[in-house]
Amino acid sequence: EARPNVTVDCAALCLKSGNAIVLRGSSYAQRSNAALAALVREAAVDAGLPEGSVELLGGATARRRDFGSWIAGSAAFEVRGVATPLDVQHERIGAVGEHRAYAATLVRNQRRIVIGGMECAVPSPEDQLVLQGVQRVSGRRSIRLCDVVYTVSSLRRDALDWDYILGTARRMGVLSSLGCYLGYVEQIHRDRRGAPLVPPPVRRAVPLEGWGRVEFARGAYRFPALRVNGELYFQQLVAGVRSANWSAAARLCWVPVVGAATALGRLTAAWTRSAESI
Repeated sequence: EARPNVTVDCAALCLKSGNAIVLRGSSYAQRSNAALAALVREAAVDAGLPEGSVELLGGATARRRDFGSWIAGSAAFEVRGVATPLDVQHERIGAVGEHRAYAATLVRNQRRIVIGGMECAVPSPEDQLVLQGVQRVSGRRSIRLCDVVYTVSSLRRDALDWDYILGTARRMGVLSSLGCYLGYVEQIHRDRRGAPLVPPPVRRAVPLEGWGRVEFARGAYRFPALRVNGELYFQQLVAGVRSANWSAAARLCWVPVVGAATALGRLTAAWTRSAESI
């Protein structure tokens, strides 16, 4: 955002409504934004709000948006001192933004938690698990360790409403994606603990098997991405057509184009690095 006054306007609106926002300030207004953020932070503390209610993310650098990010309506930021990137999604969920209606559902079902003395909104445990199934396999080549740890902890600790989880995944056409993700987490848990993790009724309702082995390599759990993503894409497209969800089906038609553009980008980057090393 190039206009510094927006920093103050958005901070005030979010504090009043109990929401959160991440603004990417323009480099042209960097010092103005820093000064305004300091004033807003001081005023918030004087008003009795937690000290961390307003923060200026130092060292946050936007990743270059590729064609897939543009289609999905997402952006990623590298934040200094944080190992994983900050993913920001604009009104859409999914590899190509095919689940727009579900974004509104997440807002309706949000719950409030307190982190570091500051109240913020997060998805319910059930919606978080659906999100894991939607976003942690489709369009990806690996699963992060932090996602596995969260899912294992949630399955072992929370009394989940599985009727809601399975019903939501079925309506969205991502039951296979959810089963694939849970199957990999189950496989990891069995290898470490030697015991099943997913409840028996759920095991009978989702396809946990047949997705191949998942192995830990180069800091993440890697799976046969090409075959798995191809199968999940086809099943989601068929589900969208069968349910007459034409908006989602139309967006899913972009997946092969995004895949080709991503592969071309990686090949070009590899060729450039090879040329520079000669």
